[in-house]
Amino acid sequence: MALLAEERYEEAIEVLDEVATRYGDATEPALRRQVALALVNKVVALAHLDRDGASEAVFEDIVARYGEEALTMFDNAAAYFANIEDPQAAEGIASALYGKAVAFGKLGRKREAVATLAELVARFQGDDSESVQMIVLDARAARAEMLDGDEP
Repeated sequence: MALLAEERYEEAIEVLDEVATRYGDATEPALRRQVALALVNKVVALAHLDRDGASEAVFEDIVARYGEEALTMFDNAAAYFANIEDPQAAEGIASALYGKAVAFGKLGRKREAVATLAELVARFQGDDSESVQMIVLDARAARAEMLDGDEP
């Protein structure tokens, strides 16, 4: 998204909120994918503004809105970011994986949540981006909390 690339995060959030409001109740799969992608992009923007609590609320909103379908939506968002040439693609993938882990946790699938967080950490722990490293730190903390502080 151009506004994210230009670091115009507040404006990006406004546009992404508009997409979610306008199309959030759509039943068409293509529109639902766009809403999920918009919400993942919103998380990226919120993270840049150091609004971690708001980011978590967006992930929870996705799960509340879409239930099990949220897992596929996060996979689709990660695939989208993997196929674009954008400096923030890694951040989008990491955010989508984190969202998928949150979704697994909210759906009572702790084992899959822990595995997804481990995948995120393994994949991105060497990334040079500060924003990706913040997601990795959050993933490590969430994983440790899910494992009751025991890191396998």
